[in-house]
Amino acid sequence: MWIFFIIIFIVLIAIPFLLKPIKRLVLFAKISACCKKHSYSLVRTHLFWFWASNQGKKCDFYIETPHEVFAIKLFGVSRRRTMLILKDNKEYFIRKFLVLTSDGAALRAPLHGKSKLLPTYNFKYKYKDRWKTKKQRCILLINPISLGVLHQPQYGREVIVGSGEIVNDMEISSFSHLLGCLKST
Repeated sequence: MWIFFIIIFIVLIAIPFLLKPIKRLVLFAKISACCKKHSYSLVRTHLFWFWASNQGKKCDFYIETPHEVFAIKLFGVSRRRTMLILKDNKEYFIRKFLVLTSDGAALRAPLHGKSKLLPTYNFKYKYKDRWKTKKQRCILLINPISLGVLHQPQYGREVIVGSGEIVNDMEISSFSHLLGCLKST
């Protein structure tokens, strides 16, 4: 009987750690299918690219189209109900929310995570010479994605970042936005 509860407990603990690679494998399958359908070239830069760390400095894969090369670095957020905040000084942090309820009223309090330095990603890692004549798009692909992405300038208020906007010399993109770009190219 105790073994059953221990197994359920282990599965519940492991689910957040398993969701990221599962979502990345789904991403890979859909991108591969899109590339095959449109005759694009998909070039992975390392064997376990879908386990890519946010702190890894190398580009994870490239997609070559007739006129563009998409240099893609994967960036994942472990919980859907958080906000990713990108700062001008090349730092980022995750904002979580604590919800307190009492007698039908609810209060949502933000909890700021520790600021981390956003690495200077190498979007030219294993770059092919034949791509130099094509337009390069440096994309930070957020997958799994958070509730939202905000840009916090040095002075002023935070602004919402939409897919396709440039922050810190990178195009911020969601998976659906990337697929839309690939289908329209």
